[in-house]
Amino acid sequence: MTVETSSATRWLFVVRGPTGRLFYCPDIDTWDRWEHDLRSFVAEIDVVLLDATFFSADELPGRDLSQIPHPLATDTAERLAGVDCDVRLIHLNHSNPLHRSGPEREWLAAQGIGVGAFGERWRLGSEAS
Repeated sequence: MTVETSSATRWLFVVRGPTGRLFYCPDIDTWDRWEHDLRSFVAEIDVVLLDATFFSADELPGRDLSQIPHPLATDTAERLAGVDCDVRLIHLNHSNPLHRSGPEREWLAAQGIGVGAFGERWRLGSEAS
């Protein structure tokens, strides 16, 4: 397992299985300040679980979202649309419309991205017997 931190992240993990990798990043300030290009980074990953606290800036009227740093789910989805891995958005704020079915989830699915669900599991390969 690799643990990495930077000025833009709280913490993140890359979990390496025998034949697969999972990238877990539940809390990041912005993709623009991270040392890696997100799309290039996930090119070598099988499962990607990413911070999606807010879907849009409209969720907290009267609040300056620059004071609550998280990339918008729309920004993350646009960066990763059509990638060849299983991308799930996690760490949703209670105000995030991705919590329920609707046009936001439909738009996200059209980008090839899903919303993480409690209890999901992924196989990252198995040891040879």
